[in-house]
Amino acid sequence: MTAVRLHDTSRECRSLYSTMLTRAVRSEFDIRDLPGPGTSHFELLTALAAESAVRTHLPGPLRWRPRWATRELCARLRADCATSAERSGVVRKDKRNAPVGQDCLAELFDTLGLLAGVQALVGEASLIPVAASYIVYDGPGSLLQLHLDRPTFGDITLLLRLDDTDAAGPAGQRSSTLFVTPEGYRREPLGTGESLVFDGTSTLHGRTALTAGEEVTLLSIGFQVPEGQDPPCAY
Repeated sequence: MTAVRLHDTSRECRSLYSTMLTRAVRSEFDIRDLPGPGTSHFELLTALAAESAVRTHLPGPLRWRPRWATRELCARLRADCATSAERSGVVRKDKRNAPVGQDCLAELFDTLGLLAGVQALVGEASLIPVAASYIVYDGPGSLLQLHLDRPTFGDITLLLRLDDTDAAGPAGQRSSTLFVTPEGYRREPLGTGESLVFDGTSTLHGRTALTAGEEVTLLSIGFQVPEGQDPPCAY
């Protein structure tokens, strides 16, 4: 892979690196048919994961079940998602995205203390929320290919599952968020009110394909580390 060496800020360097690595990975790998251990393609993919993880803000994804993420709250957020998707939702890469309503954001941050919870979880008191959206996977075989997030969405990502609709089959066959680590693949299925917190700019991740009868609705919130606290960019 071509080295990236910029004289601008670390965030600009990381944004370009995220774009380049995502393009390279998607040109060679399909999340529906990932290479198995012992193959040269598996070694390549895990080596890329190790390279990108060098500059991470948060080693490995964290599972978090906030006490405030009740089924009642998740139902209200799903209703907000449905309204928002009808008004201004867009289809992006085999999924639907919709903005989060201001009333729901106010409840999450001002009443429920979402920001303080994430700050405590990751040990970073200066995190700043910069983006929020709903993500809906509801089409047959809907998925998200492996990628790195751009820093403009945030350095740290929260994914909270809102729906309670699963496939009828065994849990092991259901779709999940998938991470590529230096050791291999890590699948993280979520139940209603469960979340993942991770550095999406340095951790290759995607979502495996929905199985028959399955639907998944997520709340995604991006948090940024203030300028000057970024990990060094050496690419």
